[in-house]
Amino acid sequence: MKKQVCILILFVFCLLLAMQAGAAVVPAADVVLVANVDVPGATMDAGSVEKVFLGKTRSVGDKKVEVTILKAGDVHEAFLKNFIKKTSSQFTNSWKKLVFSGKAKMPKEFATEKEMVEYIAKTSGAIGYIHVKTSQDSSIMTNKVKAITIK
Repeated sequence: MKKQVCILILFVFCLLLAMQAGAAVVPAADVVLVANVDVPGATMDAGSVEKVFLGKTRSVGDKKVEVTILKAGDVHEAFLKNFIKKTSSQFTNSWKKLVFSGKAKMPKEFATEKEMVEYIAKTSGAIGYIHVKTSQDSSIMTNKVKAITIK
C-alpha cells in the first residue's frame, strides 16, 4: 500500500512539473512597445517605460501619452514582470489608487494585440506593448504606428 501511495505522489509531482515546464513564457526581449507615430523617439529606457505605464509620467518628450494594455495573457504578464516589476493585481491596484484620487483614468484594455495596435494607430499619443513577432506582422503594423525599443 505504501508503495502505491509513493508511486501516486511521484506521478502527481511529475505531472505538476511537466505542466509548469509547458507553461508559455515570454522573455523580456520578445516584448516591444508600440506607439502612435506622433509619440517621439525610437527607444525608451526601462525606467521611463515603468513611469509611463504606472501613470507617474503622462508624457514622452513633449507628447502627452495614453497608456493601453492587454487584458491578460503571456505578453501582458511578461511586460508587467520585466518592465513594471509588478504582478497583474499590483499593477491594477496602483492604477486604481490614481483613479480614486482623481489623478488618472484606467488604461484602455484590449483582448488582442491586433485590437490594441488598431486603436494605437488611430489615437494620438497612444502607447502599448505587444509580442515582437506580432510587431513583425505587416498585416497588423501600419504606417500610423511604430515600434519603440526598450533599452
